[in-house]
Amino acid sequence: MKVVVLGGYGHYGRYVARQLAERDIVTTLVVAGRSLEKAQAQADLLGAKAVAGRVDLFEKADVPEAVRGADLVVNATGPDHLTVIPALRLAIAAGADYCDLNISWRATEEALAMSQDAAAAGITAITGIGAFPGLFSLLAMQGVSRFDQVKTLRLGYCMSVQAAFGDSLGGAPAHTSHQEIGAALAAVIHGFSGTARQFVDGRYADLPAFGPAYKIPLLSGGAIEVHTQGSAEPITLPESIPGIEEVTMGAGFYPPQVNDLIKRHIDAHFPGEEEAVVAAVRKELAGDPERWTAEAREDVTKGESVCLEGIKDGRPARCLVEPNWNAEAFAEDASGDVVTGGPLLVASLKLLGGEIGAKGGFAPETCFSPGSFFEDLRREVNLFTERDGALVTEKFEFLG
Repeated sequence: MKVVVLGGYGHYGRYVARQLAERDIVTTLVVAGRSLEKAQAQADLLGAKAVAGRVDLFEKADVPEAVRGADLVVNATGPDHLTVIPALRLAIAAGADYCDLNISWRATEEALAMSQDAAAAGITAITGIGAFPGLFSLLAMQGVSRFDQVKTLRLGYCMSVQAAFGDSLGGAPAHTSHQEIGAALAAVIHGFSGTARQFVDGRYADLPAFGPAYKIPLLSGGAIEVHTQGSAEPITLPESIPGIEEVTMGAGFYPPQVNDLIKRHIDAHFPGEEEAVVAAVRKELAGDPERWTAEAREDVTKGESVCLEGIKDGRPARCLVEPNWNAEAFAEDASGDVVTGGPLLVASLKLLGGEIGAKGGFAPETCFSPGSFFEDLRREVNLFTERDGALVTEKFEFLG
């Protein structure tokens, strides 16, 4: 089968392309992007089944030769608010199944609104199947099964400033280079700009992005400190959890003091000026790295959290859910590609294997069963490990 990886020489695209090239079900792997030279250099590393193709999502033209006859288009480009919709249009025009890493709430709404077009083209299009959103959306649905009625769902993550802006602090950046900011960081910064659509009091509401800090508890103890972020989860998850009253998404940087610095520069720029924001932040970080990397308060840490509250047997209850990460996978992949790229790879293999019969546009939680998806993450990319007989740890407790 022919697979096209858009952005196949980028940070996550390289990971997914390399993994797909090793699968027997893939007979032709097209590494595609605006730079044919970069695409060719990456294709040369992947063996005989890999070829390079030039695809510019912003050119209004017929389906490029590189995409014609494709069975699947994997979109690993970014930033999402700019690339998701043209990539999905391209897949529809080519009649190829589609999946992406989309985090943008606006692009999510528009992509799902194209569901009838996807169905008419006979394709399955899944938007937002990375870590946030995607993997943690499925972790949320795992927790939902523990309740009679879920009332609130809070998701969040807190990343270290060294990982995001490492080259300003003498470290190795996870998603950036000296010449350009990575699409992942641009998407995070964009999600902190303008307004963020959340689900509050049983309805959608546009809240100021990067609002006041709030905490989400961690299963292992402590909490992460996050701020409202625009993302796909509050758009899609309410549709899969009947009667839910609140779905929110928060994110932040660690140590907490860097958040005021980053917010100040975001507020000084318009949405779409992510490169200017990152450049300004990096300059300040480099000027006083000890200040911005000083140890945080003991009650705040970095990490990810899925926190649900609701009713079980007539009593209020709370459930915290987290994956049982496999330390070996992280040791082999220090840059963290497997956490975001792994779910995209598993979704790609499921689409290639014909496991999803429905046609149209979908969010991950409407296509995948959490348990089997987690098992595939264990088998295909070694991301999860079994602990106490499970790939996911849940802490369920009654409140009061």
